[in-house]
Amino acid sequence: GAAAAAAPKSELQKILEEKSSGKVVSDVAETSDKNKLRGLHRELYNLIGGRAPLSEAAVYTPSKAKEKLAKATTRWEWRPFDNSARNDGLQLNHWAKKDEASPDYPFAKFNKPSRVQTFTRDEYLRLLTDDDWTEGETTLLFEMCRRFDLRFIVVHDQFVTRTPRPEKNRTVEDLKARYYSIWTKIAVAREEIKRVHGPKKDGTRNHVEFTYRYDAIHEKNRKEQLVRLSKRSFAQIHEEVLLSNELKRIRQQKQDREGPVGPGLSSAQRTRRTSHNSVADDSGHRSKKHASTERIKGAIGSAKAMAAIRPPPPHTTHLRSAIVHRQLALKPKLAQQVSDVCSEMGIVEFPMPTKAIEDAYENVRGVVLELLQLQQSIDQLQRTVSVKR
Repeated sequence: GAAAAAAPKSELQKILEEKSSGKVVSDVAETSDKNKLRGLHRELYNLIGGRAPLSEAAVYTPSKAKEKLAKATTRWEWRPFDNSARNDGLQLNHWAKKDEASPDYPFAKFNKPSRVQTFTRDEYLRLLTDDDWTEGETTLLFEMCRRFDLRFIVVHDQFVTRTPRPEKNRTVEDLKARYYSIWTKIAVAREEIKRVHGPKKDGTRNHVEFTYRYDAIHEKNRKEQLVRLSKRSFAQIHEEVLLSNELKRIRQQKQDREGPVGPGLSSAQRTRRTSHNSVADDSGHRSKKHASTERIKGAIGSAKAMAAIRPPPPHTTHLRSAIVHRQLALKPKLAQQVSDVCSEMGIVEFPMPTKAIEDAYENVRGVVLELLQLQQSIDQLQRTVSVKR
C-alpha cells in the first residue's frame, strides 16, 4: 500500500516540477520579449498580450521619424520672378525652392498675342477713308484691338465709352466689320506693291491668303435667330415637336406608297422578280447568277439612294450644328461601321458646322455607306460560291 501511494506522489511531484520549470521559462521569455519590445507603450503591450509583433518595422521610434523628417525637408522662399510675356514692368512674387535658379516664368511660352494690322496716314487717306467712320474712331478701334488682343466684347465695352461720336451706337458687329475690311484692303494693297516692285522671295507668306471676309448683316441675323430660339416657350417647343412628328409620318406614308427613290425597281418588286426567275428559268446556274447580279445592283442602288437622300432642315429656327450632328437612319451596327471608317480616315465626328463642311461631310458618309453595303454584297456572294463548291 505504501509503494502504491508513493507512485502517485512521485508523478505529482513531476507534474509540479514541470509546471515550475515552465513558469521559469515563460518568465525568461517574457523578460526577453520586454527587452525586444522596448519603446512600446504599456497599453499597446497589454493589447498584444505579450506576443511579439509580426514585423519589427511596425514599431514606432520617435528618433528614426525625426531623422527621416529632417532629411526630407526642403527650403522654400518667397521671391520675385520675371515674366517675358508682360511688357508693363509689373513685378510679381511666388514661392520657389531655395536651391533652384530663377528662370523665366514657365507659362510665358503660352502667351501668343494676336497679330493686329497697322497702317500709315498715307494708307488711310488712299485706302481706308469711310463716310461712316472718322480717322479718330478708326485709330481708337485699332488701339483697343491691339491692347485687348482682339477680344471684341472687351473692345466694344471700352470703345463705346471713349469714342468721340457716342451717338453712332456702334455694335460688336460694326467694329468687326470695320476692322476686317481694313485688314483686307491693307493686305491686298501691300501684296500688290510687292508683286509690282520686286520679286517675291521664297518662303515669305502671302498676306492675301490670310484676308478675312466678315458679313455683319449675316452675323446680326444669326444672333437674332438664336435669341428667338432661346426664348421659345414650352408650348411652342411642344407644338414644333408635334409638327415634326406629323411631317415624318406623312413622308413615311409617301415613301411606302411610291417605294424608295433611286434607279431600278423597289426592293419588294426586285425580290419577287428574282424569285420568279429562279423558279421559272430552266438553267438554274444562270438564274442564280442573274439573281445575284440583281441583288448587287439593288444594294448599289439603295446605297446611292441612301447617300443622296438627305433629310431637309427643319422649317423652324435651328442651328446648323443640329444638322451636322444628326445620325444616319440606319441600323445601329451599320451606323457604327460608318462612324468607325470615318474615324480611321481621320474625319472628326462633329466638324465645324459650316455649309461647305456640312455638304462634304454628308457626301463622305454617303460614299462610306455605299462601300460598306457593296462589301456586304461581295461577302455574301463569296459565301454562296464557297458553299456551291
